Amino acid sequence: MESPSQPASGTDAGLGRAWLLLLVLPVVFFGPALLPGKGFLPQHPSSLAPLSAEASPAEAQEQINYWTVDGLFPFLTDALHVRHAFELNCLPTWNPQLGLGYGTAGGSLVTPWYPPNLVHLLVHPARAFGWLALMHLFLLGAGAALFLRRQGLRLGSALLAGWAIQAGGLSLFGAHYGMKLAAVAWFPWCLLAAQGVLAGTQGAGLRLCVFTALSFLAGFPPLAVFALGGLTLAGLAFSKGHMGRFAALVGFVILGVAAAGVGLLPMAESLRGAERSLTSGDAPTQTAPAESLGTLLAPGMFGLPSDPFFAPSHPLALWLCSPDNLTQTLEANGLEWNMHVGLAVFLLALVGLCSRPKRSLVPGALLLLGLGFGLGWPPMSWLHGLPGLGSGAPTRAFLLTPLLWVWLAALGLEELSGGSRRAGTCLALGCSMALGMGLYLGKQAQALGSEQATSILAQRYAVGLETAQEHLAGADLALAAQRLESESHWLIGWTLAVALAGLATWIMGRRGSSISRHAAWALLPWFLLVGGEGWRLSRASHRPVNLEAGLFPSSAAMDAVREATGSGRVLRLDRSASGVSEVERLARPNLLQAYGIGDLTPYVVFTPADWVNALAQVDPLSGYRSGASRLSDPEHLGHPLLDVMNVTCILATEPIEHPRLEHVFGQEGFHVHRRDLGAQLPFAVFPDPGGDRDDTGLLFPPLVEPSDAAPDWSAGEVRWARPTPTRLDVKITGTSGGWLVMDGSFQPGWKAIVNGEDATIVQAQGLLRAVRVPAGDVTVRTHYEPWSLRIGALLTVLALAIAWRTSRVEAH
Repeated sequence: MESPSQPASGTDAGLGRAWLLLLVLPVVFFGPALLPGKGFLPQHPSSLAPLSAEASPAEAQEQINYWTVDGLFPFLTDALHVRHAFELNCLPTWNPQLGLGYGTAGGSLVTPWYPPNLVHLLVHPARAFGWLALMHLFLLGAGAALFLRRQGLRLGSALLAGWAIQAGGLSLFGAHYGMKLAAVAWFPWCLLAAQGVLAGTQGAGLRLCVFTALSFLAGFPPLAVFALGGLTLAGLAFSKGHMGRFAALVGFVILGVAAAGVGLLPMAESLRGAERSLTSGDAPTQTAPAESLGTLLAPGMFGLPSDPFFAPSHPLALWLCSPDNLTQTLEANGLEWNMHVGLAVFLLALVGLCSRPKRSLVPGALLLLGLGFGLGWPPMSWLHGLPGLGSGAPTRAFLLTPLLWVWLAALGLEELSGGSRRAGTCLALGCSMALGMGLYLGKQAQALGSEQATSILAQRYAVGLETAQEHLAGADLALAAQRLESESHWLIGWTLAVALAGLATWIMGRRGSSISRHAAWALLPWFLLVGGEGWRLSRASHRPVNLEAGLFPSSAAMDAVREATGSGRVLRLDRSASGVSEVERLARPNLLQAYGIGDLTPYVVFTPADWVNALAQVDPLSGYRSGASRLSDPEHLGHPLLDVMNVTCILATEPIEHPRLEHVFGQEGFHVHRRDLGAQLPFAVFPDPGGDRDDTGLLFPPLVEPSDAAPDWSAGEVRWARPTPTRLDVKITGTSGGWLVMDGSFQPGWKAIVNGEDATIVQAQGLLRAVRVPAGDVTVRTHYEPWSLRIGALLTVLALAIAWRTSRVEAH
């Protein structure tokens, strides 16, 4: 019989076939999206306006995951940019179609610096996302199972834990956010390698370095920072006072962060000039309310990804949350609030916590830390202000808790299978609590579905009935009531099933039957329960998208936008109070990129501050969160900064009358206007204004009056070409010399060669790139080569070499 604290001797030798079990759920969940003609996306682009008004099949409207719509844009367009850049034999470090030009070396959600992302070069990104999700879910399950096996848990318990972590809502609901799933998938492998470092295992240090680097390179460093914190605390506990070994562990983790330099340094460069910061200014409003703990039992308590419930009128959040949490309720986020890991896992974890308190200490403490951080409980909430930990919603810490839950659940299962009276009592109490929750949700569903629901909400929040009706105008209370009723029925039924499985396991243990000798059938009910729940959650969070008719269909509306825009940029007019509700119906940000059209206000990770500041000068109401989204009033359409930013097309929900605009296309809710730039040219030579001015203060018409120039001064004829996204070539014929101002955002990584000699690019107009040119015929060649990428790549190679060498020395 196996020891409860150590794997039986020799059991690791024949585990190869057992790990195949951990391929089952990833294939079941994501396999259908890998079939010919299918794709793995949260929705089909044709379901978006204006495409939906022309040719959107009903199937596209039904296959929408409302929680992860960002998984379409900018994820898909970022991946397409990576693919396109490599096809042109250049690195994907610059995208001229995003805003005024955007550095993607560190500002993209899909970067080639994370090796698995290279699959986008082999298959279309719409299908590659499915392969990556399958791979990372398998890695997550296999890593969890192997780590728990090394912790001394039995094979069956470890495999069930790996199976369970794959089937939990936290793993499935955000699967379209591939970089988050990828960052989390390496967490158990880091813990596994850390154990090897503490044990002095050969090569463990190098593995820890590589796994840490992969977690950071996956594309979402905040999660990697959380994982690093959990790894450090767990390593401190595992070291048992051997500070030398713990110091070695910390050293290899630091080398792992350095090994991610090829991605982290470009990201730091992008962050330096962006509106985002490493600390969150509104962390309290981004934490989850205490009521969200209910999702541990009922994943659909605040709706499922297929439910069209949105803040600030989210019906279930308004109904179930306390009025004292109104600020959080108005920002309700079904994905960020959901911490479901599986009902069976949760109930078994309670058994583990109660029955094995000593062995539950490490996972239990880390779990409390993660939950407290995301829920804003002191003293964990004090960490929100630390750089790195506060860069985003604190609820993202929930994504690391599944490993801790299944760890506790595996301990609980082993105690239950041993026939422990305490374990049986704990499971009975947990099931009673779940049944009570099911009955409570059923009662709430009846009240929410009644005719008095709006009146009840008005009374609860102390507002007038008309105010409540106006606020809930877009909310479907009947659908919300149906969701609660469905969750109630499911929770009651599934709890009874878990109770029966638990009773059978406990009785078998009381009779002295070892679960290890009957694992093939004794654990089958648990595998079926976990897998069945995962299937339900998978169906609600992602369905295969049909690609047989193409990904981006031909569209008269998009053709009109492309023709009106030319080589310029699009800007949207949105008069709404939110600043985005009309924007989302006007070829939402990043959709234009897929059609080869420049967009002044795309959604990017690190919106450059100079874009935001420039648009704020045009319209103080243009901002949205850490970026910019719109013009709020047609009176701003003649602003000279819009000429500087080469805005040649305006989209609006209604036709606009303005002397600078020409209406060229219209359909219900979508109107295209060509905007005249006047005398402004996107590429132009200006006479040197002279004087003792700083290069960063170079201003030319139309921002200032034309400077005096010699009577015979000539700008010359300017022609330009963009061979690749990272190159821009300009030829000038017959110029009298001066400053060439180019259409595109100024970034330090841009370099220029003028007539074969190196030249310095400076900032002009507060936004654009400019270079001094001599008189005559001039050839200017510019290319983008960020210093951060070169230094980061060198740091990566150096850190890996040190880790390899040190790991060998440590082992000897």
